[in-house]
Amino acid sequence: MTLELGVLILNKGRPRFEAVVDSQPIIILIDTSAIMALTGGGKVDEYGSTLERQRDRIRVAAQRLWSEGFTTEAEGSPALLVTALDL
Repeated sequence: MTLELGVLILNKGRPRFEAVVDSQPIIILIDTSAIMALTGGGKVDEYGSTLERQRDRIRVAAQRLWSEGFTTEAEGSPALLVTALDL
């Protein structure tokens, strides 16, 4: 099972990545606490570039959440919520 992160979407409320796991589309939601952890508490208004730089770290956390069954739903699709504790 491999989770592949796709496009980062910043304009729909909570930041999210489109992703695919086992050819199934899913949404990876990024919690505010995860953003703070990834930016080191820095400028949250510039978090887009930080999320892009931290793609692999986010992917590993999301893959672990998927493997452990922590799936929810967002916009009618399976979703995973990555928090600071997951990183």
